Amino acid sequence: MAEASSEEKKLCNSFQKIKVTEEESDSPALKRLFGEGNKHETSVEILADDDGDVKEHGAEEELDGQENDLCMREYQTELAENAVKGYNTVICAPTGSGKTRVALHIIQEHLQKKEDAKVVFLARTVPLVKQQYSYLQRRLKDKYEVLKVTGGEYGCLEVHGLIKKYDVVVMTPQILLNHLNAVPNSSLKILTLIIFDECHHTQKNEIYNKLMQAYHKTKEETGGEKLPQIVGLTASFGIGNATTNVEGAYMNIVNICGNLDVTKISTVTKHVDEMLKHSPVPVEGNPVFTISSAL
Repeated sequence: MAEASSEEKKLCNSFQKIKVTEEESDSPALKRLFGEGNKHETSVEILADDDGDVKEHGAEEELDGQENDLCMREYQTELAENAVKGYNTVICAPTGSGKTRVALHIIQEHLQKKEDAKVVFLARTVPLVKQQYSYLQRRLKDKYEVLKVTGGEYGCLEVHGLIKKYDVVVMTPQILLNHLNAVPNSSLKILTLIIFDECHHTQKNEIYNKLMQAYHKTKEETGGEKLPQIVGLTASFGIGNATTNVEGAYMNIVNICGNLDVTKISTVTKHVDEMLKHSPVPVEGNPVFTISSAL
């Protein structure tokens, strides 16, 4: 193997750490830089494919000290309480408070308690699907089958079969809606739990709302039997078309909850101090509309 050139060594030593994908780690250039016998100040961190994905706004980082296990904080257990009891609920807590970890706990409890459980986790974009899948798969893979579906790799009929085969499927809402529209006699009744990430988008002509319209239609036809539990995640419901009108903001929350068939809103009331300690502080001067101020 050719020795690394002086320019390559110079570039190498100008970084404290280089992050590369598994594919890039096999490139001839890196093999020359870090081949046998070559010692440089730079170290290389090889990223798994999913770890290299760009994180979008709204995606939550893992909390410090909670990297390797499901060590639920008290406020997170409080947020999960209604969902674990089987209620349709929206979990509303600040960005960075660990709502994805709460969702993981809910999924685990559901899979353990529910016979023939089938869970779909919906995220609105492909990068978010990949990120949420990476998080869930790492923590569920020892006991459960987890799959991500991001686009054209599966046809609608295949998606139907995959939902039956896997315990948890992470996908965009458009894929699930396409499946419902394309497969004869398909229904959300095949699922036992649907989690809507960024569920405040369940309104007007949004894809989330179109999915829930199919849910409500099935509910009307069946009398509510065998429908999946609905759990939404959001940092804020928003205020809809309201500006300073609290009543308008309240009605926006009511409409979203109605669209999601939600009977309970899950917020932190008992362990607020703990949540604030572990969550980013809102920027001073920015108005914060809380659920408690509306209800």
